[in-house]
Amino acid sequence: LNVQIVNQEGPICVGDSTTYFIRVVNQGSEEDTNVSVVATFPTGLTPTNVQGATPGKIVNGVVTFTPANIISPRQTLEYRIDAVANEPGDSRIKLEVSSDTFK
Repeated sequence: LNVQIVNQEGPICVGDSTTYFIRVVNQGSEEDTNVSVVATFPTGLTPTNVQGATPGKIVNGVVTFTPANIISPRQTLEYRIDAVANEPGDSRIKLEVSSDTFK
């Protein structure tokens, strides 16, 4: 699996919104199963909206997307997370992607 995360806005000010785009690509020649995407936000950023290849939910600053049952070879899963800055500082999200073959 190849994972990319892009934040197009770059640095933002307190009160401003930003969007994270996440792409998970199966670069292999066989399908993978139970592909899970979890993003943990620091206290300086609050996730406000999620959408993507599978449903997602926000609980206490953690965005969890329902695992994709199967991702075929060359298939791409795309996700979007909107967030707002609520305090100054260097705020980076932690992204975890796992599957039955990629842990």
